[in-house]
Amino acid sequence: MPRLLAPVAFIGLLLSAAWHVGLLFHHDLLGPGGTVLFIGIFVVWFPTVFYLRRFDSTTGQGRRSWKVWLAGGPDWLYPLLQGIVVYAVINFGLGFLGVYSMEGPGFWRMASGHAMVFYGAAWGVAYAAMRREDEGIEWRCQNGHEVPPDAKFCAECGAPVIPPRFVPGAGA
Repeated sequence: MPRLLAPVAFIGLLLSAAWHVGLLFHHDLLGPGGTVLFIGIFVVWFPTVFYLRRFDSTTGQGRRSWKVWLAGGPDWLYPLLQGIVVYAVINFGLGFLGVYSMEGPGFWRMASGHAMVFYGAAWGVAYAAMRREDEGIEWRCQNGHEVPPDAKFCAECGAPVIPPRFVPGAGA
């Protein structure tokens, strides 16, 4: 799943960022295609949510969960996604406060900011999963069930978790 999802979500992130920047300068670069791009977030978001369900037994909330979901990714990935979310919230707040109109192009300015969040999150999760796979990192219990990276015991069978297996030379 991550090998297909990562490039599709990354392209969506780049397109939504370009669309958003264009809208900031009063140029709708995508026109009606922007609506398709916005609706396209569901194409990457639903598979991402289904993938993340495997981490349900993680006891952490908020930032800790994102750090678990992005485990194995590069160090810059989490701050980048945090920055996208913060920007989208500020952008929405500016529209809500009347700095720009929430109708017409202003609505699409807000929507493109939100699209960056969904495409970015889907890309980040898939990219981190690909890197874990390339490095041969697996989180499993003694009975072979997949577990979250911070688990000590398996939520399915209660067995202790074995340390992740690193395959020498994998991903090189």
